[in-house]
Amino acid sequence: MPKTVIGLFLALIFASSQSTAVAQQSPSSEDFAREAAISNEFELQAAQLAVKRGKDPRAITFANDMLRDHGNASAGLAEAAKKDGIRLSTALDDRRKKTIRLPAIGDRNGL
Repeated sequence: MPKTVIGLFLALIFASSQSTAVAQQSPSSEDFAREAAISNEFELQAAQLAVKRGKDPRAITFANDMLRDHGNASAGLAEAAKKDGIRLSTALDDRRKKTIRLPAIGDRNGL
């Protein structure tokens, strides 16, 4: 996968994350890749929850699409990080752990 495609891909993932940090300057490559990996893992876990608890067939279809797409993203990110010598962790941070465990999360959006 060309570096420009990987860079664009990572930029899109990072832009869609709900990072709490306010960046005064550009993050390092390592910080950027780690945040992208954690954000991607959050999306995977949220989609798994939607498949497991979903009631609306459209929500389940969307969640399965998310699992496919974010699974591919995870593999691509891991490969790119390995080539660049960046060690990734997919362990969720406290904020995302709390969000994924909200008891009412399934009460919205047809879940």
